[in-house]
Amino acid sequence: MTPQLPNIELIKSQHKFPGLYTFKVIGDNREDFIADALTLAMNAIGEDRECSHTARESAAGNHVAVTLSIAFNSAEEVHRVYENLLKLKGIRALF
Repeated sequence: MTPQLPNIELIKSQHKFPGLYTFKVIGDNREDFIADALTLAMNAIGEDRECSHTARESAAGNHVAVTLSIAFNSAEEVHRVYENLLKLKGIRALF
């Protein structure tokens, strides 16, 4: 299954801005996956934002799930992060 880019109107209807938005990215458990996810997210909105994150390996160790929480001012900012995260090498799912 290829991850899909959510519609801006859907994001607006489900979240109030400004506020925190959480992304979950699941992909291949490779050395740079977590760092690449953080870099792509921050490149979309600027390095001056705070981003908290956690990561967890799958039981078999083949995949890693990264959760990112970032404060946003608009749905358009969230959408830009989704666009960038979809470029992530080895991505399996994006929520």
